[in-house]
This record gives sequence, structure tokens and C-alpha cells, in this order.
Amino acid sequence: MAKIDPHSYYDNSQPKITSFNLKAKIDFEKTKLFCKVVLFFEKEVTGTLRLDSRDLIIKSVSYEDGSPLHFKVHPKDKVLGNLFEIDFQKPSKSAVIEYEVEKDSTALQWLKPEQTKGKQKPFLFTQCQPHHARSLVPLQDSPSVRITYTAELTVPSDLTAVMAAGASEVLEDKDKGEKTFCFKMPQPIPPYLFAFAVGRITSKDLSSRSKIWAEPEIVEKAAYEFEEIEEMIKKAESLFGPYEWERYDLLVLPPSFPYGGMENPRLTFITPTLIAGDRSLVSVVIHELAHSWTGNLVTNLNAQHFWINEGFTVWAERRIVEAIYGVEASVMAYAQGFNALKSAIDRFGENSPFTCLVTNLEDVDPDDVFSEIPYEKGSLFLRLLEETVSRASFDRFIRAYIEKYRFTSIDTKELCSFIEAHFPNLLEKVSADKWLYSPGIPDNCPKVVSSRLEFITNLSSGFKFGTYPTPEEIASMNPSEKLVYFQGLPRVLNTEQLDFLVANFNLKEVTNSEILTEYLIISASSDYEPAFPQTKAFLSEVGRMKYIRPIYKAMGRNKRTREMAREIFEKTKDSLHPLSRSVIMQEIEKYEKDE
Repeated sequence: MAKIDPHSYYDNSQPKITSFNLKAKIDFEKTKLFCKVVLFFEKEVTGTLRLDSRDLIIKSVSYEDGSPLHFKVHPKDKVLGNLFEIDFQKPSKSAVIEYEVEKDSTALQWLKPEQTKGKQKPFLFTQCQPHHARSLVPLQDSPSVRITYTAELTVPSDLTAVMAAGASEVLEDKDKGEKTFCFKMPQPIPPYLFAFAVGRITSKDLSSRSKIWAEPEIVEKAAYEFEEIEEMIKKAESLFGPYEWERYDLLVLPPSFPYGGMENPRLTFITPTLIAGDRSLVSVVIHELAHSWTGNLVTNLNAQHFWINEGFTVWAERRIVEAIYGVEASVMAYAQGFNALKSAIDRFGENSPFTCLVTNLEDVDPDDVFSEIPYEKGSLFLRLLEETVSRASFDRFIRAYIEKYRFTSIDTKELCSFIEAHFPNLLEKVSADKWLYSPGIPDNCPKVVSSRLEFITNLSSGFKFGTYPTPEEIASMNPSEKLVYFQGLPRVLNTEQLDFLVANFNLKEVTNSEILTEYLIISASSDYEPAFPQTKAFLSEVGRMKYIRPIYKAMGRNKRTREMAREIFEKTKDSLHPLSRSVIMQEIEKYEKDE
């Protein structure tokens, strides 16, 4: 018996689940799901089967013929959740489980009408990465286990259900005022990609294989922002091979969604903070699209090898960006990413084991150590490999890698064996072990440079010495360059300096959430009162962890901003996603050390 995943009770002596059929009634009045799932196994199960679950109310377990199965739900472990054991007295390749999912499921966020854009109907969405699928379905919740499924979601008839799966029929029961939406996922996926949403949403086609879903109030804006999606798909296919998921749809969620995007196959979930009006933040969608090859097709075996998902995807994202928008756009993206990497290392400490690409997460909740490190350090490692062997050679390697491991899950050891087979001695040449198993940024980190990036960074560096950019220089910057400029500014500025930035960069009207976040971090660190109303408004609406965590952290520097942070959090905590709420609670608890 070998335990493959430190975040799952699954071990390789147990038959794998290959598929499931789920029926779920979604009750908005009771904020509860009433579910029945049939699990199917690769071979007959005998004896005790161990499944992952978390806070599920198990009502019954039976064979498909209806005869009961004995089961036991163990007390909850803070990381793993509840071990759910089923005792098979006779061999079976299936099991039927009836259960309920309560409001506090870590995979769900229930929103009241007033928390939506239209403020008319409630909303529900899921977020299962990294290990929250067990809070929706009792299963082997590890990316090492891939599954297909069918699902029937019954919802109030005035709402629409969408799912990261192929949609089939919709059945209506007018007497009950309900509709049942039916779905099928034929491609095997890791459980964290199981996803659905329910709300007052509509759609608009973007191409023959893509559409945007959103609340009616913002669907047109969203369609404009992402109307280039077909070109993005074609560019990605030219680099990485055919798109294998049939459709690529997007769902714009309410602003409490804790991430920029989630790469659920066939239906990417995205935050409305990407809708800037000028398409300046579409790289997040390119990132989620790139996951269709790196992450969804080829998946990390477990969270300790998360960089295989995200490092490859950031590298792939920037190749797509370069193909569409040019080399300079990719250079700026790497510059932004490197700044984010340095901030993440500062958060943990440069010698922290959590700054390694391969991490030991035994007894560690992956949500607690989520950062930009696997993304940015991973992408730089792959760029180093690419620069060492040549782009053409590395492109052939990437195609072979995706083809060999498509619809499978691998670890770093397997990846390194594949690299070594293609490029003998390459890993030793680039000191791969330092990248993979040592903390911090290795000395041979690639330098991604351009004359334009040098100009922007020099301009930013001069600000603290009183060298302010001219109106002409500011006008010449695109949003990506402005972000690099702001990332290079000191975190604490005086009132005169901040007044200049507000007036000359039009920060009171800025619609780019990345730039706005940088401004709010600096203003909070500087105790800059004119920004307080914007800070309150932003934190009262947005739940994206990338934005709100550093703002709350910056607010901890000063007495007035600490008081404001506590006040805002107290008013908004119930509307935050559980992941975001936990992260901000941790930041506010740190304030006491400074008082």
C-alpha cells in the first residue's frame, strides 16, 4: 500500500474510481444540496474502501440493487477532511451514496441577490481546487485519479445551471417550478476540475466553439473584453497541438470569486475584475486557456508538484501572448511576474522550503501556502531550459511531452526522466536540482530584458529621487507598462508624491484592477487618506485573493489603516469566499504584533 497524495486518503492498493453519475437538487431557501451519486470503479471492490469527504451528511450507502452497505465517517482532520469508509461484504464495481451538502461546504459560495450585479436572484458557484471536490462529492479527491461523469442539476426554473462539462438536455417540471440541467464530461479529469454555477445568467456567442456567460447586466461588456478568444485558441493550437475539449466557454462570476480565473475544462470561471474596458487584462484568460494543455491534459500528480501545472502554464501563456501581441508584451509579463515572485519570496522568507518548486506538504494545507512561486519560478526554469537548448528544440519537446502524458498525472521525477531522455545532461547543465529542491531564486535565473523595459524600470527607479515622468512619457505607456512602473515604486511615499501619481495617472478613474491594487497598496502603506474611500469601495466589493491580501497586509503598517481594515472586514467577511475570508483573517491577526 502506497499513499500517493499527502492530501488524500486514497492509496494505490484501492481500485480507482473511473466515473460517477450525480443527481443534485440545489435548494436556495435551505442553502443545501440534496445529492445521490453512483460511483463506478475500475475493478471490483472487496473489503474496505477509503474515500475523501469533508462535512458531507451521509444518509445511506448501498449496492446498485438497493441492498445496504455498511459505512463509517471518521472525525474531521483539519487538512484531509473526513475519512469515509465503505465496507463491501461482497465484490462490486459500483456504490450508491445519498447525502447532503450544507451551506458551509468549502467548495461552495452561496450569494444573496444583493451580492450579484443584477441584485435580483441568488447565485451559487463552486471552487474545488486544490482539494475541495470532497466537499461536494465523496470520492478519491486526488489529481492522481482521473474521472469522467454525468450530472443532473435541479434548480429553480427562473435560474440557469452551467457546468464545466458538455451540456445536453434541459427538463422542466412546471408544477414544481424546477428545471433539471443535464451534463456529461467524457474526458477524464482530476476531481479539482469538477465545477458548476447557478444563477441569473445569459450567454453570447464569441465564435463557433466559444461563448461568454454572465449576468445580463455585464454580458455585453464581457463579450467585448474577450471577443478575441478564437484567435487565442488558434494561436495556442499552433504552438501546442489541437484543442481537445470541444468547447471553450467563459463564465464571469460575481466579484467575490477568490481567483483571477479557474481553468475548469470547457467552462473557465473568471473574475469580473478582468473587465477593464480596454482588454488590458486578457492575459489571465490566456493563462486559463493554456491550462487546456498544461494542467488539464497533463496534470501534477499531487499538490507537492503544483509547479508542473502552473509553471508550464505561465510559460505557455507568455508564448501565446508573444504570438498575438509581440515580444515586448511578453517581456512586460515576465517583468510583472518576476516582481510578483520576489514579493512571494519576501512573504515566506528566502530560505523557506515553500519557495522550492517541489515542496513537502505533509500535514500542510495547500491553500495556506498558495503563492506565485510555482507559477513564476516554474516558468523561469522552463525558460532557462528553452534558452539552453533553443526555442525550436524546446517546442518539439513540449509537443512530445503533451502527446505522451495527455490525460495523465505525473510528478517531477517522471518529468525529469522525460527531459533527460530528450536532452541528455541538460538538467545537470542548468543545475536543475537547485531550481527544483532549493529555496529562493537560483543564480542562473534567465534575464528577460528589452530597451523598453529598461526605460520603464529606470523611470520608476528615479521617482524616489524626485525624477517624475513627463506627461508625454506617461501617455506613451500602455497599461502593462504602467503596472511595471507602479511595481517598481517604493511602498511608502509622501503626500506630494502620491498626489502627483493620482493626478497624472488618473488613479481616481482607473479601471485596470492590477494598477488600482498597486496604488491602493502604496497608499495604505503610506497612510494616504485621500485613497481611503477607494480602498473601502474596492475591498467591499472584490474578493480576489491576489488583490485583497496585499492591500490588507499594507493596511497593517499604520494605526488608522489597521482600524479601517478591521472595520471593512467585519462588514464584508460574510460575503467573502471561505478561502479569501481565511486568508484575510490571518493577515489581520498579524496586526497585533505591531500594536
